[in-house]
Amino acid sequence: GATAISGDMRDDASWRIAAASAEAIIHAGQLRFGRLGGRAHDALVQADRRALDLLLAAARPDLRVLVYTSGFLVYGACLDGPVSEARAVAPYPAVAYKREHEQLALASGKPVVVVRPSTVYGTRGIFARYSLAPTLKGGPARHPGDGNNATSYVHTDDLAEAFRRCLEDPRPGEIFNVTDDQPTTPRSMLSELARQAGARPPRSLPAWLFKLAAGRLAPALLAPTQITSDKIKAALGWSPQYPTIREGVAAVIAATR
Repeated sequence: GATAISGDMRDDASWRIAAASAEAIIHAGQLRFGRLGGRAHDALVQADRRALDLLLAAARPDLRVLVYTSGFLVYGACLDGPVSEARAVAPYPAVAYKREHEQLALASGKPVVVVRPSTVYGTRGIFARYSLAPTLKGGPARHPGDGNNATSYVHTDDLAEAFRRCLEDPRPGEIFNVTDDQPTTPRSMLSELARQAGARPPRSLPAWLFKLAAGRLAPALLAPTQITSDKIKAALGWSPQYPTIREGVAAVIAATR
């Protein structure tokens, strides 16, 4: 029953009319970027703020809910294991704007729910380009640094199901983490992907080279960040179809092939 509106965050003519008539809205847009330098970061922040402002302004009076997609990197480094929504945030500078926009949306007076996904993987997007495609060609894919920083992941289908539950059972004012049940490391994740695909094991992309390639986002992607989804499980009855990377990458490989 949902309709995806394809458009450009910087051109509201492509989606603003649809937003004004929508029963519910998910804002999951983000500008594409390569290296996140100063100019790219500023463009990212400005586009997200403008889109959020326009969506809030366009929302009809009886809007059920507006879901704002943030991310688990707002917690900063998680050195003591997976954290819940009760954990105070300490965002990396590259993603501090997400926390600011969370607060803006929640204080808007509109029925807003914030979703903080972990690293999303599936058949498209950044994961498909940099991890899945090289692996399915025989490998190796590359992980940043030693790849041993514990990280949480979520399959794109599981994230979509979390969005659906937020629309059908709105809880305005709430913040929900969305992740699978077993954090792992980028190295282990890519090793499992390679094993199931029959490809060569992943290799390291030296941290210094990754920092040059990723820019301001590099520190966040080289640190451990782990979250739990206990809150959304209890509140909305959500649970991941793919509780670990093992099941998730098998589904991704099958869907791609």
